[in-house]
Amino acid sequence: MKEIIKEMLFDDIELLEKLAANGDEDAAFCLGYRRYMNGDFDEAQELLLPFANEGEAEAQYYVGCCLVEDGREDEAYRYFLLSGMKGNADSAYMLVNYYHYGGDGVEKDDEEALRWLKAAADGGVYYACLELADLTDTFLWDDGEEFEGEIPTDIISDYYRELAKRREN
Repeated sequence: MKEIIKEMLFDDIELLEKLAANGDEDAAFCLGYRRYMNGDFDEAQELLLPFANEGEAEAQYYVGCCLVEDGREDEAYRYFLLSGMKGNADSAYMLVNYYHYGGDGVEKDDEEALRWLKAAADGGVYYACLELADLTDTFLWDDGEEFEGEIPTDIISDYYRELAKRREN
């Protein structure tokens, strides 16, 4: 029942603000998400940070995105890593770039980037699926850089097996 109420209230910003101000955590999370979607990253981060710090993977992802928007990629990495380790596919996809390019306190590691790319693709991130398919065909990243390392055959076969399942459905 609470989920239905949350969905009904999601579009009523004034009501979300009142509920969040009165301590309703679901309303605060929804309001943080709405602020993020509307491009108010500072407000979104303020609302979502308590959830992220409590270990909520989705909140960690959005806080990471807010930090990226604020130019704080090194801090964002921590939230993406925490969220990705909990199985958040969007965070896994964000981690691909950290490991593929290196920087922001992260050492370049194409094999680690591939691991996160596979996790993102397995989690249904569309662009990760496309990038993984292209990488296994060409051994080139989407930016044209050659893959540094070995692509294990089990990753290739797992990907095509998953792709076949998705096409059947």
